[in-house]
Amino acid sequence: MKKFLSLLIISVLLVSVVYAKDKGKKAKEEKSESTAAAQAPSAVSAAYGDVMAGEKRFRVDCFACHGINGTGDGYAASSFNPPPINFRDPKVMNMKENSHLFNVIKNGGTKVLSRETFMPSFGRGYNDLDIWDVIAYLRSLHIKIDNFFPNAAYFIAKDYRIAALGKERIEKVIKEKITEDEETVTVYTIFRSDKPHIGGAEYIPQDPNKMDVLKKPLKLGYLVFFNVKSLGNIQVGIAFDPSGKIIKILPSDISQAGATGKYLSPFSGQGKRGKYEIFKLKGVPDKILLELYKNYLIALEASFVYEKEEKDRTWMEEE
Repeated sequence: MKKFLSLLIISVLLVSVVYAKDKGKKAKEEKSESTAAAQAPSAVSAAYGDVMAGEKRFRVDCFACHGINGTGDGYAASSFNPPPINFRDPKVMNMKENSHLFNVIKNGGTKVLSRETFMPSFGRGYNDLDIWDVIAYLRSLHIKIDNFFPNAAYFIAKDYRIAALGKERIEKVIKEKITEDEETVTVYTIFRSDKPHIGGAEYIPQDPNKMDVLKKPLKLGYLVFFNVKSLGNIQVGIAFDPSGKIIKILPSDISQAGATGKYLSPFSGQGKRGKYEIFKLKGVPDKILLELYKNYLIALEASFVYEKEEKDRTWMEEE
């Protein structure tokens, strides 16, 4: 009897140990999966970031280099080469993927960029949700592709230099020389999707495999940013459809929309490919009209250069 009881107790103990080990192993695996999910950078995570919480962290930990308003002009910025990023510049920020921003903030610039930088790692002081809060705040500082093309799903961006003949066409119309600096612009090409798409416009790097989603029939149009001297040197984005018709001209700083709207909104609906005639708009001073028209023509000519490249890339696709 005593022998039987001893064996029974030992069996119960063994079962308890095995159960405890299995339970511990399962809990460890679940924790590991949860941690991995939290660490995986994604566009969706940024959408749930708290802008106000991110602003508070930015103003404590980032302003010395990136400036109190995110323009890259903090008191320590002058000693950096290259200088800190201007988070209010949409020409730069729209080409920064959320996953890239996440990794730089968490792991530091030197590790992610593979070059020596002064950007520290915040991975020990911030948890992942804190980082997404900061990214949400950074995204609130600049105008997005969606502000111009609400149905945008994908976009690419690349610098293009207008062709010599295109330069001649512009100069003939505006009676003014195009400088060498003005010949090259960054062209954003925007596409919709033929499938359900959530999360806003997604930047597609210049990778042939990833660019397969960019179908010519799905192209919504183009966007180019310019600094306009006649408007106090503010930056504006000129968006137009494939036919050359202007969709919108908006200031990069949305807070300036009220002051500039009366000058920019009349341009909507103007323009056409192959028709180079200065717009006749009421209420727009000649100086502003001529400068924006010149910028529009440069953008239009640069889109022609993109289309030549696109034709070479998609020559096997059916129209």
